[in-house]
Amino acid sequence: MGRKTKLTVEMQERMLASVRRATTSTRCAQRPASMNARTFRWKERGATGEEPFSQFCQALTRAEQEAVQNLVAKINKAAEFDWRAAAFLLKRKTFRLDQSQGFKRHVS
Repeated sequence: MGRKTKLTVEMQERMLASVRRATTSTRCAQRPASMNARTFRWKERGATGEEPFSQFCQALTRAEQEAVQNLVAKINKAAEFDWRAAAFLLKRKTFRLDQSQGFKRHVS
């Protein structure tokens, strides 16, 4: 039997709260590099269905989706007062559409 995991309920909540605030999962709480490697291993173990890592990965995915939705909402709100916010979203959306259809951007 291996040692006890450091993925405690408290650690999960702290990381998920940080991700919801749009901090990337590898930068949560300004962790040292060893924590980034640990998070990667947790994700790998979660992908195999191992608990509690699987539940953590699912919660992490949901937190990342919430963060994106919150940021897009903020940009949409800013677009009401500043056209550049709308231009930012349009540029990103157009780029993603081009990527999904296999088009390459040509800058002239």
